[in-house]
Amino acid sequence: MSKFRSSLIILFLLCSIGLTAQTTDDYGFRIGGKYKKKLNKKFGLTLKQEFRFRENASKFKKSNTTFSGEYKMKSWLRFRLNYRYTLNKRMKKRVLGQRHRLMGDIIFRKKHQKFRFSNRIRFQSEIKTVHYKNNRGFPPATALRNTIKVKYRINKKYRPHFSVDFRFSLYDRSATHTGFNRHRITAGVDISVSKKHILDPYLMINRQWNIENPKRIFIIGLNYKFKD
Repeated sequence: MSKFRSSLIILFLLCSIGLTAQTTDDYGFRIGGKYKKKLNKKFGLTLKQEFRFRENASKFKKSNTTFSGEYKMKSWLRFRLNYRYTLNKRMKKRVLGQRHRLMGDIIFRKKHQKFRFSNRIRFQSEIKTVHYKNNRGFPPATALRNTIKVKYRINKKYRPHFSVDFRFSLYDRSATHTGFNRHRITAGVDISVSKKHILDPYLMINRQWNIENPKRIFIIGLNYKFKD
């Protein structure tokens, strides 16, 4: 177990170290809630609400409302379709811009003793509508994301987790670069308050790459999960 912890720490440090002189650091806060309903052994629905704050967690950044439907094909293979509605605070205009995103996920899962490993491959496409310029129409910004996650069950109450997420931009009319442009590193712990209620405090480093004025954001977050 000590070797595993050491490997995670090394990976965390390697991914968080970059060209720090070329980035702008910020500190953020996120809070969210998730409700999951299992329809049967194969199908499930999820509703998630999240609020994000930026500039040293002092200013509202965005609100994300996400609806998801999941199909469990095998114990190790799942498919998920998501729709996200976003209200994004545009600081210069002091208005809330509206975005709509569709996301398709392929999720691979594997359990080994107290560990659970997962790899989520996501294709996403997002359009900007209200309070965004439409002189070139609203072509969607598309991207591929790959999230690798490991969770360890200490006991029935505590399950620490660690994940790394990479984003590859395929098309964005406002971007000057396509390809790898961001990674996220997250470490947290699922705390079972009861059989159906879980608290998930976590820490995240969000690092941008290959874009103008990249940012590195250190984020404290808290999720509340309810299963039915």
